[in-house]
Amino acid sequence: MGGVSSLGALLNRLHLEHYAAPFEDEAIEDVALLKSMGRQGLYDNLCGEMGLDAAGVATLSSALFDEVDASEDELTLEPND
Repeated sequence: MGGVSSLGALLNRLHLEHYAAPFEDEAIEDVALLKSMGRQGLYDNLCGEMGLDAAGVATLSSALFDEVDASEDELTLEPND
């Protein structure tokens, strides 16, 4: 269950370990599943369906998506032909 530990580690790093039980109750064990929801879907599911607080969901969302968004904006070197 590597997904559980990586999700647990993420929650611990963000000081959101109190979310571990609700995620377990909903059988959410994988960070990739949360990322696949997209930013708005994550908010809708976690706040609306699961009743988690918006501030915590915003923290989790930033951790999941801001790193991806930032890496897409980075300059990259391309080889010259």
